[in-house]
Amino acid sequence: MLKLLARLNFSLTELSSLVNLPNAQYQTRLIHLQELINSNQKNQFIQELNDYQSEHANDNNIQYRLNQIMFKSIGAHELNLPEPSTAEIKFLVTYFWQCEYWSHYDLTIFGNTAYLLDPELRVQLLKEIIKLIEMQVLHGINTRDPIRIVINTIFDFFHSENYRRADILIQIIAPIIPNNYVFEKGYLLAAKVILVNHDRNRFSYEVPEPEELLKLIKLIDSQGLSKIINQEFKDQGIG
Repeated sequence: MLKLLARLNFSLTELSSLVNLPNAQYQTRLIHLQELINSNQKNQFIQELNDYQSEHANDNNIQYRLNQIMFKSIGAHELNLPEPSTAEIKFLVTYFWQCEYWSHYDLTIFGNTAYLLDPELRVQLLKEIIKLIEMQVLHGINTRDPIRIVINTIFDFFHSENYRRADILIQIIAPIIPNNYVFEKGYLLAAKVILVNHDRNRFSYEVPEPEELLKLIKLIDSQGLSKIINQEFKDQGIG
């Protein structure tokens, strides 16, 4: 989900630098896939995916299999290609439940494939990721990546009108975001604004009006957050 990566403030170049694979062409392949999607070269993307599958048809390396599933997921989400099979999704779920420490690579695979999972299962896995966040915050470790995975899921739930699950994640993640994480706190505040505007009786967060929040964010924005939030408000019909 390349749009997801953009919302997380990732690039595929940065993503590939986080993955330690023996294949030196891995970074080149990721960048090339991004270029194909940006230029809407669907047929060439399919060819690249088929080539990757052929190259590693007899390879039992777990990372290659995960990469293949991730590439399929990106193609399905961005180019309306077939989604990974039921067996592949089951493989993903098994892998995620075995993650003792959610590395950058694990989070990248999750972020690009989680939309395939049952929403309740997604919440349960995110609770495991939140345990990592709590540990990292406690030890002063940079934890922006997993926090943004959680926040991204909140907005994905908005898009599927799953407001209850979005609210569950907001309540869990809000208290543990460090105060100096301005981007993440602003993004989460926008999520609360969306909930309140959706149903003021059900969601009673104290939040500014949407236009006031946008004005505030423009004063402190250094990562394009105001543009992102403005689009999210439009998607939710908030003027």
